[in-house]
Amino acid sequence: MNTIRATGGNNATRWIGVPGYASNPVYVLDQNFVLPEDPANHIMVSVHFYDPNTFTLTPDNSDGKSEWGHTAAAGKYQAGSNEEHVVDIFKKLYNQYTSKNIPVYIGEYGCVMHKTTRSNLFRNYYLEYVCRAAHTYNMPLIIWDNNSVGGGNEHHGYFNHNDGTYINASENLVKTMIKAATSDDAAYTLETIYAKAPK
Repeated sequence: MNTIRATGGNNATRWIGVPGYASNPVYVLDQNFVLPEDPANHIMVSVHFYDPNTFTLTPDNSDGKSEWGHTAAAGKYQAGSNEEHVVDIFKKLYNQYTSKNIPVYIGEYGCVMHKTTRSNLFRNYYLEYVCRAAHTYNMPLIIWDNNSVGGGNEHHGYFNHNDGTYINASENLVKTMIKAATSDDAAYTLETIYAKAPK
């Protein structure tokens, strides 16, 4: 930290994001994770969020999952990684850092485009819920977009990177994520999203 600050200019006071191992929230919540001392007191914690990766990253793998949340069918979701898990992790990050004036931001999050209409309903639900949970616990977040068209592992496309148009019919989903991540409407809550989960 001192090396960065010593270069002067904007580096003397700019905000610096500090990730834990592999940017996994579990490791920044571990007691062995220690933030460096910062003479400018402008330090943030950076994490990524793809829990559960069997649904968000690798649904095509042998252990892949096609659904997520409390309405998911038995055997089609990753046990222990549904809505309660999202709230538990984000609340812990808030309590350990944000509530103590150390900002936390989610530098990457997302979920691949799935290959069936039903699975993509759960994908949309997951992304809205995660965005609203991040807003609830005061964490800005950044979607991972690799410009990939189609569905399955590594298909994270939302925008055409050449012209900015939507791909994968993502316009409504993107607008929903923006609303979930930014709206201050007190009637728009995790509970109202939860109640509209796919059946």
